[in-house]
This record gives sequence, structure tokens and C-alpha cells, in this order.
Amino acid sequence: MAVAAAVFTAVCLVAVVAITLLGTSSHPDRWDPRVDDLVAFVEVERGLRFDHPVHIDFLTPSEYSDMVRSSEGDLTDDDREMLDGSAAMLRSVGLLDGDIDLFGALNELGDGGTLAFYDHVSKRIVVRGTEMSVDLEVTLVHELVHALQDQHFDLSRLSTLEGSGESTAFRAIVEGDATAVEDVYISQLSWDEYGQYEDALSRQYDELPIAGVPGILTASFSAPYALGAPLVGIVQAERGWEAVDDLLREPPTTELELLDPTAFLDGFEPVHVGRIELPEHHDLIEEGDFGAIGLYLMLAARLDPLDALAVADLWAGDAYLTSSDGAGRVCTQITVATSAGPDGLDRMVEGLEEWARTSADRDDGGAEVERQGSTAVLRSCDPGTDVEVESLTDPNTALSIPATRSYLILNAVGAGLSVDGGACVVEVVFGTVPTSMLVDPSPTAAEILDVQTRVGNAVTKCRGHATAA
Repeated sequence: MAVAAAVFTAVCLVAVVAITLLGTSSHPDRWDPRVDDLVAFVEVERGLRFDHPVHIDFLTPSEYSDMVRSSEGDLTDDDREMLDGSAAMLRSVGLLDGDIDLFGALNELGDGGTLAFYDHVSKRIVVRGTEMSVDLEVTLVHELVHALQDQHFDLSRLSTLEGSGESTAFRAIVEGDATAVEDVYISQLSWDEYGQYEDALSRQYDELPIAGVPGILTASFSAPYALGAPLVGIVQAERGWEAVDDLLREPPTTELELLDPTAFLDGFEPVHVGRIELPEHHDLIEEGDFGAIGLYLMLAARLDPLDALAVADLWAGDAYLTSSDGAGRVCTQITVATSAGPDGLDRMVEGLEEWARTSADRDDGGAEVERQGSTAVLRSCDPGTDVEVESLTDPNTALSIPATRSYLILNAVGAGLSVDGGACVVEVVFGTVPTSMLVDPSPTAAEILDVQTRVGNAVTKCRGHATAA
């Protein structure tokens, strides 16, 4: 989504500048001996060998924070204008409200939301931690996979992709691949080691300084991880690691293929939506592709998440433009093409109209929706920092719905069903499990057992879609 690309760019920019100060892109002759076993594990599990070692910088928590945080004094006027424009755009589509310190929130996210990173410019891994522990080993496995990817598939491409959909999709495959190997490493831990790992995760979660970060920022930051991992898992389970290599060489180009893995597997072809014409007497703030994930999270804030997902699944391409008029009012237009003909367009318009109705009592008259040829068009303006927006579903909670769908398909494939069988399981489960239970962050033991039983029954019911193998 447009905001996902912006969040990653803002968070990573400081890290790239800081790590460049640590050294050039030269590499050491030998690995740090503390990671020799982890390097061997990654090579064996991934079926690829490193061309050469890379530098690994073990930093204390304070050193890591100093590196990834930026000073507000370093912001240029253009930087401030970009941040203000992004906040206004998010308010205009109902994903943010109030006078948010976007710079401060992104600083918190870049620091508290990360434990390590691999930088494809300086070719270094930087981790928060100086003493080897089980949780640090898991983190290093993930980042070592990124270094391996860079040597075989060139991660610098992330800096050259123009559309936010392409950028988010590629990043999701990169993170999904690393997460798949990380999960294998976790699965082979001893019971005692796993307990140490769980305790460390719980402690780190409790200490995260991101409680005040708006949900749309954390959801945008985590979307490539949440949706990339199951997509990579499905491809790997069906076709093996060589197919994942192909995925890294030629990744999906849209967010829809992350939102709905079956779209990617069916060979989804996006529809080109031309640039939106800048309204007369308006100044341009932002433009690009809004993305299927952005559309889904926007709709899910005001619609039932399953209904929002059904509408977002119809996405076939879009364009958005945010601009300000002479009076300083910021408005956004999103033009969306659909994939299901006139009926699909009708459903898209209905979904956008339902979303727009919640803003009808605003002083500016609220959002407007119309058909424009074969597309649906939404126009909505920033209601200002004094307007509080009611959200039906928090973005992070909403993100769990498509992630659950993808993991249901992955688990079905692991149980011997085809992807069509997985889609059958999703249909049965989503049709019988209440939405409130699907998004419950703290289900009871009885509720977990109930869902597991329903999933098991769905797999049995869909057995007719077993794979050829």
C-alpha cells in the first residue's frame, strides 16, 4: 500500500545513513565465529551458499537506538511538508485522526519495532544485542537469509521499484523467505531453548515503546511479514525452494497477490489505471498506487472485516492523488478498477458508498463515490485534526483476517490438499466461525478448541481437493 512503502522508506532511511558511517560495502575474510553454526544452518536449509561472509555489528540497546533514530533537527522543510501531507492523506481516508507527530511515531517504530536489519547498501547486519542467546540466534538466522538473498537475487532492486505495490510485494517475498527459514530454526530448538525464546519474546513485547504509534503505521510495517510468510510457505510447500528462488527473481507486482495468494497462483494480471488529473488550482501532495491492502484496511475501519475483504478481493488496479486547494484543504481521490466485470464494479461501488456514509454528517459534506467508466472513484477530504474518527476494526486486527486466510490455505496444502482445497477450507471456516472469534486477540481455551475443530472438519469436508501427490 502507498502508506506501507512510505513507512518503510522513512524508517529505513535513517538506518541506511547511520550504517553507512560504520563502514563500506567491503566484506570480511571470515564470519564472526559466533555465527558459524547459524551460517551453516541457513545454507543447508535454504539450499544456497554464501559467496562471502558479511560484517555483523553487535550493538547494545542504546547504541542500536541511537543508530536507527533520527533527530528532528535533521528534517528539511521538504521532509516536514512530506510528513504533514502524509498525515493529511491518512486522515482523508479515515486511517488516522488527530494531530499526530508522524515523525516521532516513525522514530518509535523504527527503533522499538525492529531487533535487527540487513542493509543492502553497506552489506552489513546490525543487531540489538551483544551476548548470544536463543532469541538473538533466531534474529540472526532471519538476517543471514537476507544477506544470502542479496548475494543471489540482488536486494538493491528494492530501491529501484517505482510503484508502492511492487515494492510492498517484493519486500513481502523477501521477508516471507527469511521467516520460513527462521521458523524451521525455531522448530528444531530443544524444549528448554524454546522456553527461553518464548520468555525473551514476551519480555521484548512488554518493553516495546510503540504503544502510542498509530495502528495504521504498525499494520503497514508488519503487512509484508504477515502476508509474505504464508505466500512463500504455500509456494515452497507446493513447488519447493527452487520455486521460491523464482519468486525472488520475479516477485508479484501487486498487493492483491499478498492479500489473496490464490490470485498470484492463478496468474493475476493487473489493470492499468492512468494518472489522475490534478484538480484546477490544487497543489499536488502525493500520487501513486493506493494498493489492495490499503483499500482493505481503509474499508475494514468502517465495515465488517470479512465484507471489506470481499470488496478488496475485487481490486484489479488503482491510482490515487492527494492535493490541497487554495484554502489549504487536503483531499484524496482513489480510482479503482475491478476484476469481476459490471457485477464486480457494482459491489466495489456499494462497498465504497457504505464506507462513505459514515462521514456524511461532516461539515464538508463527507466523502463522495461515483462510477467513472469501468472504475469506481472515491473522493474524500481531511476533516482536520479536531475530528475524532471511530474505527470498527483496528488496522492490526483487520490485518489478521487475510493472514488467517493465507495460513488456512498453507495448512491445507500441508495436509495434502490442493490450493483449491485450501480455498474450500477458507470458505467453510469463514462461513461458520464468527468474525468476532476470528479477530479475538485473547481467545479462551474452549474457543481455540472450537476453531481447531471447525478447521479440522473443514479439511475433512474439502478432502476431494487432494493434490495429485
